[in-house]
Amino acid sequence: MTTRRKAQRGYSFPELLVSVALLSFVVASVGGMLVQSSRTNKVERLRAEAQASARNSVSLIAQRLRTAGWDPLGVGFAPVVPDADPEDGISTVEVFNDLNADGDLDDEGESVLIRHQGSVIEWRSSAAGSLVPLAADVSNDADGDGVPEPLFTVDASSPPRWIRVRVTAESPVPDPRTGTPVRYTVESEIALRGSL
Repeated sequence: MTTRRKAQRGYSFPELLVSVALLSFVVASVGGMLVQSSRTNKVERLRAEAQASARNSVSLIAQRLRTAGWDPLGVGFAPVVPDADPEDGISTVEVFNDLNADGDLDDEGESVLIRHQGSVIEWRSSAAGSLVPLAADVSNDADGDGVPEPLFTVDASSPPRWIRVRVTAESPVPDPRTGTPVRYTVESEIALRGSL
């Protein structure tokens, strides 16, 4: 009896080339999906940052504006002083309230100046105080045309009954897919009241 040995056979060169080509295709596809997923995650992160900045800004400003005109002693001060020069590129509003009912506006939080200049919203919480940043990366350019929209729109009636606040925050870095910043706008209309 003779024993036959089966010849062991490996892959031929053409089979090896086809295997390498298929493996390369799979690796390239998976790599492309990972890169696209990374870009999408970055854009979502940028969008979340812009949303948080805009919402936080409007929330903090609205808290101050809701007390505008609080005049329990009937002294008769204006609740708000709107921007004197809306065309100068600096959007401002000054808010007055007599929080401690002492008949003056000299105490902390009773005379609040809020202003948007460049990409920063800043405020001063007393007439003698200094401006401190409230939010950065605020373009207030919702349509991306390079011209910022006003941060505040004050009701034209006398005394004003409401103030509309519109904040457009943008990402500090551009969207990697489009090359433009991610923008998010929050708008709120706050009713003014003289007493509770």
